[in-house]
Amino acid sequence: MKEYIDRRSSGLNTTLPSFRFVQELIRSGSVVSLITTTGQSYEGQLKWQDDNFFALQQGGGSEMVLIGRSSVAVIRTLG
Repeated sequence: MKEYIDRRSSGLNTTLPSFRFVQELIRSGSVVSLITTTGQSYEGQLKWQDDNFFALQQGGGSEMVLIGRSSVAVIRTLG
């Protein structure tokens, strides 16, 4: 098991422009719209990202929604 963990590499390449763009959206607290490959739309503030998910805080202090990175087709700033 340890060998498997040691061989695993992070899928999150922090040198890519897309990573830096999302990190700037998180830092600035921008309101964004995420549209999935199925056409479902989510609006709110991105709180964090990792290898597999984006965490989106929708309005009114509601709980965060985790959205799979591979299912996101569009990230657009609002306002």
